[in-house]
This record gives sequence, structure tokens and C-alpha cells, in this order.
Amino acid sequence: MALLAAGSALVAGGFTETTMQLQTQKVRVLRTFYFDRKAQKVGAVVELPKIFAIEVRAANKAEFVDGHSEDSTDGKGGRKLV
Repeated sequence: MALLAAGSALVAGGFTETTMQLQTQKVRVLRTFYFDRKAQKVGAVVELPKIFAIEVRAANKAEFVDGHSEDSTDGKGGRKLV
């Protein structure tokens, strides 16, 4: 009997890496880092895979631009306190 849940997000392996690679995020570079074998210069706005954008943001090397952030801001560059 075939496994009917194959490909489901509830089954290990149901989430494919290609799904995450399709999502991108624009970031502004705060501290130089390498991506795609090139140094990303401070102040540049680049589009990165979402998973990598989250990593460089967590390392304080970039900030999200374009309104596609995972947290809310107060519109002045700071975070809202909730």
C-alpha cells in the first residue's frame, strides 16, 4: 500500500529546500559579507534568498528593506514594543 501522506508538510521531507529558495528578501548591507563569491559593500541593497537574509540580519550585517520584514517596526527604523 502506498503512503498517502508523502509530500505532506507533516511528513519528514515534505518541505523541500527549493520552496525556501524561491522566497527572496531585499536587504541593505550594514557590514560587509560575502554572497555568491562577491563581497557585498556597505550601503548596497541586494536581493538574497530569504533564509540567508534572515541569517545576515540576525548577525547584524544587514537590515530588511521594502516592507517585507518578519517583525513590525515603528516606521522610524526602530521596533515596536508590544
